[in-house]
Amino acid sequence: MNVTIVPYKLPDSVPTPKSECGWIAIYEGEAIGWNSLIFESHDTIKFANAYVKEEYRGNGVYRKLWNARMDFCKENLKGWNVVTYCFPSTYGFYKDKGWEEVRTSTLFKSKIQ
Repeated sequence: MNVTIVPYKLPDSVPTPKSECGWIAIYEGEAIGWNSLIFESHDTIKFANAYVKEEYRGNGVYRKLWNARMDFCKENLKGWNVVTYCFPSTYGFYKDKGWEEVRTSTLFKSKIQ
Protein backbone atom coordinates (compact mmCIF):
# COMPACT_ATOMS: atom_id res chain seq x y z
CA MET A 1 0.00 0.00 0.00
CA ASN A 2 1.66 3.23 -1.18
CA VAL A 3 0.67 5.79 1.46
CA THR A 4 2.10 9.30 1.57
CA ILE A 5 2.40 11.04 4.94
CA VAL A 6 1.95 14.81 4.71
CA PRO A 7 2.72 17.14 7.65
CA TYR A 8 0.51 20.10 8.55
CA LYS A 9 1.17 23.18 10.68
CA LEU A 10 4.62 22.04 11.86
CA PRO A 11 6.17 24.86 13.91
CA ASP A 12 9.27 26.63 12.64
CA SER A 13 9.96 28.19 16.04
CA VAL A 14 9.10 27.52 19.69
CA PRO A 15 5.34 26.88 19.67
CA THR A 16 2.89 28.42 22.09
CA PRO A 17 1.03 26.14 24.53
CA LYS A 18 -2.08 24.50 23.08
CA SER A 19 -0.88 24.90 19.50
CA GLU A 20 -1.28 21.75 17.42
CA CYS A 21 0.37 20.17 14.41
CA GLY A 22 0.12 16.78 12.76
CA TRP A 23 0.35 14.39 9.86
CA ILE A 24 -2.17 13.11 7.30
CA ALA A 25 -1.99 9.75 5.50
CA ILE A 26 -2.94 10.08 1.83
CA TYR A 27 -3.79 7.10 -0.37
CA GLU A 28 -4.84 7.57 -3.99
CA GLY A 29 -5.67 11.23 -3.33
CA GLU A 30 -7.81 10.52 -0.25
CA ALA A 31 -7.07 11.32 3.39
CA ILE A 32 -7.33 7.93 5.10
CA GLY A 33 -5.82 8.73 8.48
CA TRP A 34 -4.19 11.36 10.65
CA ASN A 35 -2.53 12.04 13.94
CA SER A 36 -1.44 15.13 15.80
CA LEU A 37 0.46 16.48 18.73
CA ILE A 38 -0.44 19.33 21.03
CA PHE A 39 2.12 21.50 22.78
CA GLU A 40 0.92 21.39 26.40
CA SER A 41 3.65 23.52 28.01
CA HIS A 42 7.24 24.60 27.54
CA ASP A 43 8.48 20.99 27.85
CA THR A 44 5.47 18.67 27.42
CA ILE A 45 3.58 17.52 24.35
CA LYS A 46 0.54 15.29 24.02
CA PHE A 47 0.10 12.75 21.25
CA ALA A 48 -3.53 13.22 20.21
CA ASN A 49 -6.21 12.54 17.63
CA ALA A 50 -4.91 9.40 15.94
CA TYR A 51 -7.29 7.80 13.45
CA VAL A 52 -7.23 5.49 10.42
CA LYS A 53 -10.36 4.78 8.38
CA GLU A 54 -11.62 1.32 9.21
CA GLU A 55 -11.21 -0.14 5.72
CA TYR A 56 -7.48 0.75 5.74
CA ARG A 57 -6.62 -0.58 9.20
CA GLY A 58 -4.15 -3.44 9.43
CA ASN A 59 -2.04 -2.11 6.53
CA GLY A 60 0.60 -0.25 8.52
CA VAL A 61 -0.96 3.19 8.05
CA TYR A 62 -1.00 4.01 11.76
CA ARG A 63 2.60 2.86 12.11
CA LYS A 64 3.64 5.23 9.27
CA LEU A 65 1.81 8.11 10.96
CA TRP A 66 3.39 7.20 14.31
CA ASN A 67 6.87 7.10 12.78
CA ALA A 68 6.44 10.50 11.09
CA ARG A 69 5.35 12.08 14.37
CA MET A 70 8.07 10.39 16.41
CA ASP A 71 10.77 11.30 13.87
CA PHE A 72 9.71 14.96 14.14
CA CYS A 73 9.85 14.76 17.93
CA LYS A 74 13.28 13.13 17.98
CA GLU A 75 14.65 15.76 15.59
CA ASN A 76 13.03 18.81 17.21
CA LEU A 77 11.90 18.04 20.77
CA LYS A 78 14.69 15.97 22.33
CA GLY A 79 14.31 15.96 26.13
CA TRP A 80 10.63 16.94 26.12
CA ASN A 81 8.01 14.90 27.99
CA VAL A 82 5.22 13.27 26.00
CA VAL A 83 1.86 12.02 27.26
CA THR A 84 -1.07 10.35 25.55
CA TYR A 85 -4.41 8.74 26.29
CA CYS A 86 -5.27 5.52 24.53
CA PHE A 87 -7.84 2.78 24.30
CA PRO A 88 -7.13 -0.64 25.83
CA SER A 89 -6.74 -2.01 22.29
CA THR A 90 -3.56 0.05 21.86
CA TYR A 91 -1.94 -0.61 25.28
CA GLY A 92 0.35 -3.25 23.80
CA PHE A 93 1.50 -0.90 21.04
CA TYR A 94 2.64 1.70 23.58
CA LYS A 95 4.14 -0.81 26.01
CA ASP A 96 6.10 -2.42 23.17
CA LYS A 97 7.59 1.02 22.48
CA GLY A 98 8.72 1.39 26.10
CA TRP A 99 5.97 3.67 27.39
CA GLU A 100 4.81 3.30 30.98
CA GLU A 101 1.23 3.44 32.19
CA VAL A 102 0.86 6.30 34.67
CA ARG A 103 -2.84 6.09 35.49
CA THR A 104 -6.11 4.88 34.07
CA SER A 105 -8.98 7.22 33.32
CA THR A 106 -12.62 6.58 32.49
CA LEU A 107 -14.60 8.23 29.73
CA PHE A 108 -17.94 9.70 30.78
CA LYS A 109 -20.71 10.60 28.36
CA SER A 110 -23.76 12.82 28.50
CA LYS A 111 -26.18 14.42 26.08
CA ILE A 112 -26.87 18.14 26.13
CA GLN A 113 -30.60 18.58 26.68
